[in-house]
Amino acid sequence: GLFVWGSLKRKGRLIFFRDRLIRLGLPFAVMVILAPLTYYTTYLQAGGNSSSSGFWQQWFSLSNWPTGPAWFIWLLLAFDIFTTLLSALVPSGSDFFKKILSNTVRRAAMFFWLIVIASAVSYIPMATIYDPNFSWWYWGPFSFQLSRIFLYLVYFLIGVILGAYGIQRTFLVPNSMLAKRWHIWVGVALAAFLANIVATLARTNQTLIAVSFLLFCAAACFAFLSIFLKFAGNRSRILDSLLFSSYGIYVIHYVVGSWLFYAMLTAQLPA
Repeated sequence: GLFVWGSLKRKGRLIFFRDRLIRLGLPFAVMVILAPLTYYTTYLQAGGNSSSSGFWQQWFSLSNWPTGPAWFIWLLLAFDIFTTLLSALVPSGSDFFKKILSNTVRRAAMFFWLIVIASAVSYIPMATIYDPNFSWWYWGPFSFQLSRIFLYLVYFLIGVILGAYGIQRTFLVPNSMLAKRWHIWVGVALAAFLANIVATLARTNQTLIAVSFLLFCAAACFAFLSIFLKFAGNRSRILDSLLFSSYGIYVIHYVVGSWLFYAMLTAQLPA
């Protein structure tokens, strides 16, 4: 989301939409095509015979087309489309964002609490209606977690807003207080994580579990941002290689990992 607004302004809506279709829609289609190959190992492990006809018969009897982690790709594309439409309705959006953000974008702690509040409004009502862990919406190869759909959108739009304001004018710069206080943010994230684990295992009030989860989400984001802003200023050949390959790895890793796990089932190794 951080880079959407600048890309929209530079390319225009039609070119931006076309580029997003290529960058996100095409990999999603590849992951949809690879999905049966991925789940074939599950079919064999569950006692299915090795004939392809038996597999396809069970596959097409499913209520949806399982795609594993591909759900995240199409959801990003949907958010990009939503933002593109929104930009048509708010053509001077960047000026509007500047007015509402001018007092908060340089203060990470204040922005943290704004994110937590926005997250609470978008997530807690949904979490009380739908099971936070197991309620999913499916339609063919498209799916998303019902309780978190608006939470994901809030985080995406927050990124869009920061990008529209100008990343270099926010706390997302190497010499900001966010980077200097990286150890504090890591501590806050760990504390929030432990609080969420304790609340979940103790099966306390669902609202308390949701609040601790939201605090961890925001704190973890700030902790990772602070670590990278503080320490990731130098180039590394290994990390550069991952930088250029990471998206391709994401697209094909599910099928590769699935078959590696299946190949190692007979290995005399502990889990």
